[in-house]
Parts: sequence; structure tokens; C-alpha cells
Amino acid sequence: MHRKLETMRRALHLAMMLSASGAIACADEHRDPDCIPIGDFKPTRRLTSICPQFVRLVAGDFERDGSQLVLTLEVEDIPDTFTLNGMDVPLMQEEYSWEIQLDPDDDGSSELRVSLSYFKFRDEPLEIPRSDLVNHLQMDIWRRDGLAADSIGYVDVTLREHTFEFRPRDVPQLAHITKRSQLRWVASYNVGIGNCVDVLE
Repeated sequence: MHRKLETMRRALHLAMMLSASGAIACADEHRDPDCIPIGDFKPTRRLTSICPQFVRLVAGDFERDGSQLVLTLEVEDIPDTFTLNGMDVPLMQEEYSWEIQLDPDDDGSSELRVSLSYFKFRDEPLEIPRSDLVNHLQMDIWRRDGLAADSIGYVDVTLREHTFEFRPRDVPQLAHITKRSQLRWVASYNVGIGNCVDVLE
């Protein structure tokens, strides 16, 4: 059962990676002047006026709590309620994501991704309060593997006011994160016609 679930998770993440590099995010830089690359995991569109405050980054930081790496990602605002499974979002595509991309070996390439994300699995919209947001989303540590990525661990996520706190579990490579230049903070929201994405380095 565990092997089957892991295979499904891998296939789902592969679908997300392919969609993020294609139609919904950045289809053609010659036809779409807002198309810009933002690193190793996904190209994207620039933020526009239609993008909500929960995807607009204010700050990102990291610290050590003993041996525990603690990552924070702050946005402008978090609404009282969220709608999952938006009508304009295609099935099996990533709808929400708050993540930190990490470069443990400091070679300029982000090998790991700590994320809180949601993929649209059904057509029925679901309204959830902000207090229950984290419980409905997927919390993972991903390691890049070609076009796909392997889930190599889990992360505990809490939301306090406008700030997400990530506490990744038991990944030895994270011990090599020692400076800000090894991190990139990314928030994205799929609005159907494209992705609203903000990046902080």
C-alpha cells in the first residue's frame, strides 16, 4: 500500500511539474510577454493586479532551533476563507502552493523543495476557513529527479496571522543550509488562465 501511494504521489508531482512548465504557467515566452523563469522548479508569469494578497510575498527567513531548520514565509494577507477546486482550474493541476526551494550543496541549483500545496482532485468547490487551511493541503519535502521529483520527507507547517512556518523532518541535507543565498521563497495560485506567482530571493 505504501509503495502504491508513493507511486501515485510521484505521478501527481510529475503532472504538476509538466503543467507548471507548460500551458497554465508559461506557455510561450514569445507570445506571452509576462513569461519569466524563476529557477529550477517552475517558470511562471509576473504578478498582476488580479493576483490576491495571499500570493504576494512580504518576507522570507530561516533560523535554527537547535538542530531543527525553521523556515518562514510571510504574505501580505490571508483571507478568512479559501475556495479549493476553483471552477476555472483544470483537474489534477496545482491550485495553491507556498514553498521554499533549497540549494544544500550551494551550487546555484535548487535540489530540494519544502512545500505546502493543493492539487485540484474534483470539480466540486470546497470552502474552508483559514484556521483549517493547512489541514487540507499537502506538506512535503521534494528532491528533484529529472522532470519529476521524489517525496523524501515531511514538513510540519503552521500558519500564524500572515506567516507560514515550515519545520522539515529528518532530511540530512538540510544541515548544509547555512545562508540566505541557498534559499528561494515562492508562492503561487492557479487562476485558470495562468499562475499568479511571486518570488523572493
